[in-house]
Amino acid sequence: MTKIEKWIVLTPGSLETENVTYKADVAGKEFLTQLYRQHIKDYPKFFKMDTLCRLGFVAGELLIGNKEISGDGYSIILFNRSGSVANDMAYQKTIEEESYFPSPAVFVYTLPNIITGEIAIRRKINAETSFYLLPEPDGVMMEQIVRSSITPNTKGVICGWTECYGDNDFKAVLFLLGEDSPTEFTAENITRIINR
Repeated sequence: MTKIEKWIVLTPGSLETENVTYKADVAGKEFLTQLYRQHIKDYPKFFKMDTLCRLGFVAGELLIGNKEISGDGYSIILFNRSGSVANDMAYQKTIEEESYFPSPAVFVYTLPNIITGEIAIRRKINAETSFYLLPEPDGVMMEQIVRSSITPNTKGVICGWTECYGDNDFKAVLFLLGEDSPTEFTAENITRIINR
């Protein structure tokens, strides 16, 4: 699994793949909802997700598309810098002393690995799902971590960077790894695509 079969870059106002660049007529969280309604439609849990989870889920679904991915041959490995900080701050507001009311609905999304879990649930993936925090997008470290997870049973890996600081400040860069591509999964290619 050393080739980048597909990649996707999703920001508050645009969606880019190796073949297409699409500029949105809406922005931020609304753009994620628009993409969900146009391309996914059948996963109602989407509307309970925080923005980070929506970002990773939509990017993952658009990346995978119609490809049959399930079982224990596929892994999901994601990275970011801030964890789930945007939702952590929203949860913090619900437990402040003067207005103490912890919200279970918000608390659910105070872990960034919820993204990998939602993609795995949707696609029935049973192999590794991991979420790593790095100080910055680091192609060398990302390549090393992803390669270390590949076993003889691995058919493919969904991996990449999913950062969210709020409803209008996010970026996902995901890769689908396999063998059917001339593009090698290298630190240089990871960095080049992340910096688009």
